[in-house]
Amino acid sequence: MVRLTPNASDDGRLLACRAENRNLPTAVIEDTWKLSVYYTPTAEAMLGASLNPQNIREGDDVYFECHVKANPRAYKVVWKHNPEAPTNCSLYNVSASSLTVACMPGFDGGLNQTFAMEVYGTSPHSLKANITNNHPRFMVTGLDNESEFQLIVYAGNSKGRSSITRLVAITHKLPVKQLETRLSNSGNDGNYHG
Repeated sequence: MVRLTPNASDDGRLLACRAENRNLPTAVIEDTWKLSVYYTPTAEAMLGASLNPQNIREGDDVYFECHVKANPRAYKVVWKHNPEAPTNCSLYNVSASSLTVACMPGFDGGLNQTFAMEVYGTSPHSLKANITNNHPRFMVTGLDNESEFQLIVYAGNSKGRSSITRLVAITHKLPVKQLETRLSNSGNDGNYHG
């Protein structure tokens, strides 16, 4: 009996069992068994063979090769990377104090992604809201009326963050009736007392 603990490099090798008798030198018997060792896949990503890394400039087309060793054979090779930015972002239901943004998701990079929107006031430039969601749809409330906001939308996954999509939003004026109610609640009767 032979005990063997094979590793990945033994996959495909022949294991031979050979019997000899020194009194009968021509009477040799042998049996072989081809080893099939299951192991965790290994992968190596490399710049395409015909590309020179010293000659690559911004905007050039490049390709990568993925060399996989596995038993059983790899049935699927997936490139995983940071997601693409959300696209077609639109503003909806803009009011004096709230707004909604909806976008189309970009490619997820082969991983689960989440979406985020940051809302900045323009004067002074300060973070007003930071929202994370599983879908690229965001509703923001509690904003100042008649104010301009910079909206930054992006996606993220375990490999990183997408580029950003920028929008500008301006909240509406308060309706006259609501403005009158606010003034009367603040103790101002609307008349000048001099």
